[in-house]
Amino acid sequence: MGTADETGSLCYGEVFVQYSANIDHPQAEKKILEGPVVIAKNPCFHPGDLRKFMAVNKPQLKHMIDCVVFPTQGPRPHPDEMSGSDLDGDMYFVCWHNQLLPPGENKEPMNYEPKPKQVLTMPVTESDMIDFIGSYIEGDTLGVIANSHLAHADRLERGIFSQECLDLAQMHSDCVDFPKTGVPVKITAKLRPTEYPHYMLKRDKVSYGSKHVIGNLYDQCHSIMSNRVEHLHDLEKRCDESFLIPGYEDYLELAKTIHNYYRRNIVRLMDEYGVSTEAEIVTGHIITLKKQRRGTLQREHVEIAEIISSRLKAIKARVKEMFFQAVDGQVG
Repeated sequence: MGTADETGSLCYGEVFVQYSANIDHPQAEKKILEGPVVIAKNPCFHPGDLRKFMAVNKPQLKHMIDCVVFPTQGPRPHPDEMSGSDLDGDMYFVCWHNQLLPPGENKEPMNYEPKPKQVLTMPVTESDMIDFIGSYIEGDTLGVIANSHLAHADRLERGIFSQECLDLAQMHSDCVDFPKTGVPVKITAKLRPTEYPHYMLKRDKVSYGSKHVIGNLYDQCHSIMSNRVEHLHDLEKRCDESFLIPGYEDYLELAKTIHNYYRRNIVRLMDEYGVSTEAEIVTGHIITLKKQRRGTLQREHVEIAEIISSRLKAIKARVKEMFFQAVDGQVG
């Protein structure tokens, strides 16, 4: 958590970080960072949101533990340079690993000065509140802007330094301030991506295989998750031989291809929602879900089960379609 240096001992560009060496035993063994560090805060869209500082040891601040202390001196508060942050409980990412420190100097931070608020010259009525809530729902484009920024950053040669990403970073900041300013933000058609990297799982959009670091990390994680599920066995070993008829060998490779498609998609569905078994997917009786997805209310659990059921229907429909196409092709 970020906090301010009330002693005035830190200079502009410096921070004080003292952390517990063992997170299971806070403050039992403490370490004070000294040297270059990089600090960021979520959201982090603009190139200037990721900033390097010099961590220094200040005896006046030795009572500050497990937090990052920012200086109160300088032309602009450092937290404000990072996504327009402040010190009202904001959490920061602090890293001192040499290989993860970005090269070069800090980029110019974005101006996070909010747009002027819309001022009403008349008493607020119930109708005004209804209109505001309606416009808030209509103008809630944070997710669309964030996804567009990620897609452009992955696809465009200049990445986050492209004009598209810079424009989206400003739009995201304005959209965050919308509830305070009343100024809606609409993303233009030009800034909407035409294709998305595969790790964003936009199955209803044009997708491509990303070779960037996030794409590589996604592929590695996905391969690890897939290894948790039993490997595919030969179809001959998994099926009841009493169902086999003469000439089934002609269809064996096609059956394996269809079976592999079904297994891949069921495993993906299980991984996406944290479902443990195929039986839960097929029956719709979900025992456990990923805790980080939504709340634990019964209605939310039911909604996810309905989504899984809908996805399963689509998988089964595709498997059926593949079957008839394969059989017709063989017969023809």
